[in-house]
Amino acid sequence: MKKILLLAIIVMAFAFSASAQVPAKPFNIYASAGLTLPSGDASDFYKSGFHGNAQLGFNSFPKGEILINLGYHKLSSDYEGVEGGDLSAILAGADLKLNLGVPAAPISPFVFAGAGISTLSWSDETETIGTVTTTYTYDSENKFYFEVGGGVQFSQFFVKVRYVNISIDDMTLAMLPLSVGVKF
Repeated sequence: MKKILLLAIIVMAFAFSASAQVPAKPFNIYASAGLTLPSGDASDFYKSGFHGNAQLGFNSFPKGEILINLGYHKLSSDYEGVEGGDLSAILAGADLKLNLGVPAAPISPFVFAGAGISTLSWSDETETIGTVTTTYTYDSENKFYFEVGGGVQFSQFFVKVRYVNISIDDMTLAMLPLSVGVKF
């Protein structure tokens, strides 16, 4: 009896360890959208905006993924008496995502961190003072960014919040994107 019990325990241990090492799918596709809140210096210059994001997640280890990101953010200018000056940001990078929940649970919290390159562009800005109108044109810039965040996944749906930091010469452009998304 002891031998049968010992054999059953060994077989189950190998079965559970094998299933924990091999993910069910080699990759996942994520799509999300939501509200982008400017933070820090950026909140002085921009109103809340919107964003969209797509990710390809590679199931690289049992409780985590390597995510390849592509996202777009749009923030409107918050200058009194100025037309235009809106910010568009395209972010391309990679994240490391760690799933904190139990694999079979319907609700799974997660955290992530990553970095990449952002392409920032501003629409022309027109300022009118009295009868004088001046138009300012800005060049696009490529800047490094990093991000950290977390969220909760409910089956195929998720919500997440991120802190995105982009260093621009004399200021820091920080954003708090709040997202709702789906996993395919």
